[in-house]
Amino acid sequence: VFNHKFFENIMRNIPRKTVKKLETQDTSLGLLFAMFISVVFLRTFLEVVLGVGKMTTVIALALHYPMFYLSLLITMSVILRIFSGERMEKIIRVLIPAYSIIVLPPIVDLIFWGIGGFRPKYLFFSGGDLKNIFSMFITFFGHSSLRTGITLGMRIEIALGLLGIGWYVRQKSGRWWRSILAVIIAYVLIFCYVSQPIFHRFARRLALYLGFVRQGELGWTQFWMLVITFQFPILMYLWNKKKFTGIFGNLRPFRTVHFEAMFLLGFYLGVRGKIGLLAETNLYHLVFSLLSFFFAWEFSVVVNDIIDIEIDKVTNRNRPLAVGVLTKMEMSHLAIFYLLFSVLSAGLINGRLLFVVLSFVAVYWLYSVPPARLKRIPVLSAAITSFASIMPIFGGVIIAGRHPIAAPENILWAIFIAFAISFNAKDLKDCLGDEKAGIKTLMTIFGCQRGRQLIGILVMISYTIFPMIVGIWDYRVILVSIVFGASSMLMILKGIGEWAIFLTYFLYFSVFMLFFKRIFEVTLFS
Repeated sequence: VFNHKFFENIMRNIPRKTVKKLETQDTSLGLLFAMFISVVFLRTFLEVVLGVGKMTTVIALALHYPMFYLSLLITMSVILRIFSGERMEKIIRVLIPAYSIIVLPPIVDLIFWGIGGFRPKYLFFSGGDLKNIFSMFITFFGHSSLRTGITLGMRIEIALGLLGIGWYVRQKSGRWWRSILAVIIAYVLIFCYVSQPIFHRFARRLALYLGFVRQGELGWTQFWMLVITFQFPILMYLWNKKKFTGIFGNLRPFRTVHFEAMFLLGFYLGVRGKIGLLAETNLYHLVFSLLSFFFAWEFSVVVNDIIDIEIDKVTNRNRPLAVGVLTKMEMSHLAIFYLLFSVLSAGLINGRLLFVVLSFVAVYWLYSVPPARLKRIPVLSAAITSFASIMPIFGGVIIAGRHPIAAPENILWAIFIAFAISFNAKDLKDCLGDEKAGIKTLMTIFGCQRGRQLIGILVMISYTIFPMIVGIWDYRVILVSIVFGASSMLMILKGIGEWAIFLTYFLYFSVFMLFFKRIFEVTLFS
């Protein structure tokens, strides 16, 4: 009566056909991500609103929980990529629909315990009790309550998830040992996820280990943001090494260091040169402030690349969009990621910092994007990028606990004027492309050769007048400034790359702060 072969055939073929159908579906990755977010919100509603019966903060509901599940999704996709050998895009197309299993636990727990009858939570191990941790691990959360810890529904979910990982790896790799190893590693990492208070406590205490006075204030949402920030490059590398190389090579490291240095200068000005106050600052305010400006700058870079694709095909052919490594859609997705994490990094710290970061983004948007596209206007284009350089200074002053205008006015004017003069150097390499696109710069107005000479002279002038505008008339400082200015001018005339100009600029300010710090502080803060 019972045809076991027929039943076995169904159980074997249906999963294979389902996986194949999911792998070849034409659903966009954007819609798949929307499905993931929808499933996460449904899980959160069933678990928190109905199960616990007590709604927590909006940040926890809208950010903490989605980031937890996103981080876990990335982890599982990395495991499947490494052990199955399948392409990451196919894995994501299968994994996100399969991720719908996360709605199962609250349904099971509602059936067993009723509305308001269960409360899932992380595993808390006070003092890092290794014996208790090991016991909980080998017993599959055996000592955790089925109602108020790792609930019954969660254990069923985890067990089914591990079986699914094992089956998928076995089907793709054809190796049992790969399947078993993938399951073991997945279980270890899932156990780490539900034991996150251990890692969260360590992250907070890290500030003390680094010499700060107090533990770092680190919310759960910020914690998961840090984790995802480190996971994202790994995901990109495993997705497509060529695309990862294109993204990584497009970070513009020298300009990134410039903006981060401006933020640190702002903090220095905010504490009025008392570097010892750094130890009294919240470590993670510094970390997320630096990340917010990093992501804001990279967002601006990607937007500029999308707009300037025709120019880059002439003068910057190695950029990912110009060379075809990334599509416009992929660059747009990357821009969204950068902007989102910039806003979150700043917004979860300080509303005033968020406004400064958004203003920074707005300035570069006006600089790059039509109809404004201010980069087309000579002089103004350099002035607006110079103004953008001052904004991280204001951010640093805010993190130091002061109002932005607490920064000494003379240093702000010195930086603005010096950069407004010297930032014309950014157009050196784009002469032919800007000429073709009809963008007016000193290079296109005076010609590539004469424009280069004029920019070299302007850079020389910017170094020379910088200390004077600050109010420093010490002959040693002015002489050093002239030497560095002359060196930069010669580099420009010789056609040496932008990297050398930036290194000279970084070296100049390092020498300035190392040998003339006392003169600088007396001028600014006396």
